[in-house]
Amino acid sequence: MFAPNLRHLYAYMLENLYIQGLRGYSDACLPIFSRDVLAKIRKGDGSWEKMVPPQVAALIKERKLFGYKD
Repeated sequence: MFAPNLRHLYAYMLENLYIQGLRGYSDACLPIFSRDVLAKIRKGDGSWEKMVPPQVAALIKERKLFGYKD
């Protein structure tokens, strides 16, 4: 998983809680990539809205972020 010379660094970071596992996530979100969402926004493909939380979609639309157009 890690290069042998970095294992001590990983162990240190894990032990000191600089790295923690994710909890409370939805498996349905794992295949969503930001690059895909951004590409859909720029193309005007409305399906991107289902890929982000409603509050995020509202902000993107309100502020016309990432090339969003009405």
